[in-house]
Amino acid sequence: MTIRINKHIAETGFCSRREADRLLSARRVTVNGIVAGTGAVVGEGDEVKV
Repeated sequence: MTIRINKHIAETGFCSRREADRLLSARRVTVNGIVAGTGAVVGEGDEVKV
């Protein structure tokens, strides 16, 4: 199952979806070591770092 990264970050309780979008725009989020964009999706087993 895949989910948009901003929703995933918000569901962890780290911040809201809008705040997650700001972090993504500022290039402060990586997925598996690669900088993620606003429309990125993540799946089970992916490592997300803020």
